[in-house]
Amino acid sequence: MQGTEKRFDLIISEPANPWLAGGSNLFTREFYQLASRRLAPGGVLAQWVQGYAFTVTEYALVTRTLLEIFPDAALI
Repeated sequence: MQGTEKRFDLIISEPANPWLAGGSNLFTREFYQLASRRLAPGGVLAQWVQGYAFTVTEYALVTRTLLEIFPDAALI
């Protein structure tokens, strides 16, 4: 997304686990801000978060960060 100014109706992020090199960058405020700028009006960001080896505190951190940029987000 950094290499284009295009806008997208849908961005799907399926990063590696955040503790692996590079994966943590896709769970940051900066990533969500960039995704927000690249979404067309009414666009949707879908982000996968693994369901194993994550504590409640880690889920809360990811959710809190996501909600700062996407206040209408849903955890499904």
